[in-house]
Amino acid sequence: MLTKLGEIAGQENLDIAFWEDGLKDKLTGSPYNKTEVFPSNIDVYVYVWATVWEWRTTDNTFEFANLDYKVRSSSLLTSKGVFNLTNQLSNFS
Repeated sequence: MLTKLGEIAGQENLDIAFWEDGLKDKLTGSPYNKTEVFPSNIDVYVYVWATVWEWRTTDNTFEFANLDYKVRSSSLLTSKGVFNLTNQLSNFS
């Protein structure tokens, strides 16, 4: 399915974006290798949301970045709830 979406995006020269869990292998929990799934002429953005220290998932951002995905942090999920960094940063403008 991802390969087909990548083919269509490549033909139309469109960049695409996914939530992080949509780009992870369900059996291993590891991110798919971008170069094996998507054509090289598009950028693939991933919105990382699961960055909980207690779940040991804080390295998700780096795993995707090291596979050449364009990483966007959507919010910081903590054991106390969701902290939306975007809303907090807008308070400084």
